[in-house]
Formats: sequence, structure tokens, C-alpha cells
Amino acid sequence: MLANRIWFLLSTSLWLGCGHMAGVKKTNALPPQLFAENQVVKPKPSEFRLGQLAQSELKALLAGLHAESKAPGVGVGIVFGRQVVWTGVFGYAELENKAPMTADSVTRIGSLSKVFTGLAILSLRDQGRLDLDMPVAKVVPELAQVIYPSKDSPRITFRHLLTHTSGLPRLGDLDYYSKPDKPITVADLADVLKGAKLRFSPGTDRLYSNLAMGVASVAVDRLAGMPLRDFLKVNLFKQLNMTRSTFDPK
Repeated sequence: MLANRIWFLLSTSLWLGCGHMAGVKKTNALPPQLFAENQVVKPKPSEFRLGQLAQSELKALLAGLHAESKAPGVGVGIVFGRQVVWTGVFGYAELENKAPMTADSVTRIGSLSKVFTGLAILSLRDQGRLDLDMPVAKVVPELAQVIYPSKDSPRITFRHLLTHTSGLPRLGDLDYYSKPDKPITVADLADVLKGAKLRFSPGTDRLYSNLAMGVASVAVDRLAGMPLRDFLKVNLFKQLNMTRSTFDPK
């Protein structure tokens, strides 16, 4: 039972779980935002104890999942109140020389990059450059080429993109697997969007979509006047001292 609860929490956290360009009109400025004080919440002693009790079961669960997945290496951490209280590593960081996985191994985060794209959108929202409930097609007109289920379907908004409720398919005809060294261009994205049928009316259901996040990244490029990767380097990685986070594989 405890293992099931831990797995549910891990799965949930992964679900939750980054200058204007010419021709893009500035949206109406949002009212000043109020934020809670940036206080570190100290975990209760019982929470630390729970973490200690869970470690043995969690380690066994993850070891089993690692063996089933046949992944080269896996790294896991438990955090209470911003403090890492446990780390677990399995397998290898490099298969060729059998270098073991460590808590400091740098890995490709894959779809967790969506979290950073979402943070970029929220940062632009806080700057008054967009409204989460405005139609995305105002910034990315290529999105107007999709086919809605009905004439009265609401237009896709930024909130729809970030919550996977846009109705866009997971990938559609977007292909970044066969040519991993060839970056997807805006023209490629436009071709995929042209005539693409939404799976449901925006906001009425949920479907995980890489394509939706691709659209969101184009919006960041245009509203910020710089590529998403540069925006995140300046506004997130640098601010949080994330010196080992990068878009460059080398």
C-alpha cells in the first residue's frame, strides 16, 4: 500500500511538475500581482520520519521498475521543505565504460522541459505580455489552421496549452524521432497544424500533447523577442543559479 501511494505521488508530481518582436501587439497590462512571502516551509519531524520509513520500500520499488524498464541508469531524490533527504541511483551513467550512475550525474530531462516552457509563459504573463485566457492564435496565427470540432468551440488559449486541454493531438504528424539532429522549425510546425483536427473542443477534456507545447514555445519566442532557450537562460537558469542546466547536449 505504501509503495502504491509513493508511486501515485511520484506520478502526480511529474504531471504537475520554464522584448516584444515586431508585429506582435502588446496585450492589456494585467493588474499588479500579489505574491506570498518566499518562506521556506520546514518539514515536521514526522515527515522526516515518514521519509526514512519509506526509503526501504521506495528503493525496492524503484529497483524493480528499473529492472523492468531496462533503462541504463536512473536517479531519484526525495525533497522535504527544499532539503534533499534521500537519493537513490541505479544502473550506469555510461554503458561503454560501465561508469555508475551517481546523484550528480547529468541527464536528459525530456518532457520535464514542458515545466520550463510553462514557467516561461507564466513569466511573460507576469510581465503583462499575455493573458492566459487569450486566444493563442493572436500570437501564433499558424494555429488558426487547425480544425475545431464545431463552430462554437472556444478558441485555444494559453491556459489550454499548459494544462493539456487544447484538444491538439499528442504529436499529430510532428516527427522529431527519425531525424533527431534536425531541429523542428516553425515552418515544420505550421505544416503539422494545417488541417490538423482537434480531438475535442478545447477545455472539455485532457490529452497530453507535445504539439501543444511546441506551439507554446513559438509564442515565447515571439513575445519575448528571443528564442525560448535564451529566455530561460536569462530569466530562470541564471536567476536560480542552475549552472548545470542547458539546452546544448555537448
